[in-house]
Amino acid sequence: MTILNIVKEIFESLGEPSDLDFWNSTRTAANTSSVAWKRLVDVVNEGCLALSSWKWPNGRQIRMRHVEDVVYLKMNPVEGVCSGVLPSSLEMAGLADGTNLQAGKLLVGEESGATGIVLWSSGTTLMLTGVEGSFVEGEKGKLYQREWKFETVTAGYDPETVTGIPVLAGKGAPIDVIGVYDVESGIALGETERQERYVSVGRNVVAPSSIQRIPRGFVLDTWPLEGAVVAVRFTRGPGVLGYTDTEAEPELPPQFHWGLVLWGKWWGLQRSLETNDAYAVRKDLESFMSQTRTEYDFQDEFVTGQMKAYPEGR
Repeated sequence: MTILNIVKEIFESLGEPSDLDFWNSTRTAANTSSVAWKRLVDVVNEGCLALSSWKWPNGRQIRMRHVEDVVYLKMNPVEGVCSGVLPSSLEMAGLADGTNLQAGKLLVGEESGATGIVLWSSGTTLMLTGVEGSFVEGEKGKLYQREWKFETVTAGYDPETVTGIPVLAGKGAPIDVIGVYDVESGIALGETERQERYVSVGRNVVAPSSIQRIPRGFVLDTWPLEGAVVAVRFTRGPGVLGYTDTEAEPELPPQFHWGLVLWGKWWGLQRSLETNDAYAVRKDLESFMSQTRTEYDFQDEFVTGQMKAYPEGR
């Protein structure tokens, strides 16, 4: 269903209230600049997020492949030239504009072999802690990172320089990481609970073996090898429907589009304090959600052989 059809069904099911009338003066098209239209589109967007993350009282949670994504990370260190070297600070010259110098990165001097953890940064000045060895003026320095968080990027971004988990602008907001996989070996990195070694790890740059989840991302258990590539599978919210394209469709499986109508109707009845009718529609919505199958439900039925396909006419 298009956003126009969904909004039309919600509007009509509520008895066409005047303050939600989104039609133009001739009632031939939606007035997409009207307050009513924008309000109803917002309600549909809220419904998309609610339905895609639905959870029943018994603990069962819905899963929709439509709102899962995979991106690839090439873990290149940031390179610069060490200057103004002091015992616990230095400048990193020659960096690209906008280079991320977040705290927690490991700085390694290419000539001296010295290492230090970035405590904080200001511009291109790095304050270091736990310095081992002595950095040399003018030597190349490499900054390795273990912590990766979601980062909004635009189409055509450079995967060689990205320092976060790239999520294209316009996609739904990322929710959580599902898994991280070493592309070369094809092995999934294990997931462990918070441990001390995630706070204090060795200085060797080696292939990681596990991750720890953090809000909006993950932390590796080692400093990853230069050029290592991992695939990050994550779940996100549905893409947000804009106000101008009335033919756009929600980023939910088509079989769930009618659920958005029920969501909008429930919202409208709650809004007008018609609590008994709202309760009945809410029950209809819960019944709809419990009986409508996702892509994973279809997959399981095919795999277990419970679904049979018959020739036409049988």
